[in-house]
Amino acid sequence: MNKTFLVAIGILGVAVGANALVIDDFTSGPYSNTIQSGTVIASQAGTMLGGERDTLMTVTSNPFNLNFTVTIQNGLSAISNDVSVDSMFGLDYDGAGEETGGNVFIPGPGLGNLDFSSFDRLRFNFISNDLDLNLRVEIRTYTQGMSFGDFVVPAQQSPFTYDVLFNSLSQQNGGANFADVDRITIYFDGMPSADFALSDIQAVPEPASVAVLIAGLGGLLARRKR
Repeated sequence: MNKTFLVAIGILGVAVGANALVIDDFTSGPYSNTIQSGTVIASQAGTMLGGERDTLMTVTSNPFNLNFTVTIQNGLSAISNDVSVDSMFGLDYDGAGEETGGNVFIPGPGLGNLDFSSFDRLRFNFISNDLDLNLRVEIRTYTQGMSFGDFVVPAQQSPFTYDVLFNSLSQQNGGANFADVDRITIYFDGMPSADFALSDIQAVPEPASVAVLIAGLGGLLARRKR
């Protein structure tokens, strides 16, 4: 077989290997709940990262005793707050089997030495977001530390993506080892009356890296034709 063709196949294989990793596309583990006060933690099994999604619902202010609702089904995670309801919604991916309940997420068994070293960001695919939204991301390696950051997702009614770059995260106890990730925790803390919806969350490679690989493949094939 032509040597150039073999090299091209190798580049293509690397490019394919650099595809995004879906953390949760909300197509499995359906969940629906409505609360007016307090905190509720639950778990849903499915095809999401680690085989289980932990959810946290907390109402921090509700002067009119109205509803905070979370609905996860059919590729949608929708969060809705009635008038003046102030809430926080959390997602935790750390493997299956930990206890739930109480007011905080409890660490699970971990994601089995998940290697994130080929990725450089988390991508949130929003369907809509009606008010500016506080977003906190925490990535942990149990034997090392945590990488974390706080961000503001701007309001936008049409679908959009929001990226959290790993190199923008702060470090605690040396930070996470991205070649050995055990836990990913995400908090969405909206303004009162906030509504937003997501279609999926992914870990994605640096766009330039994939572009360079594809360009290299195109160049090799073009030279082979001449």
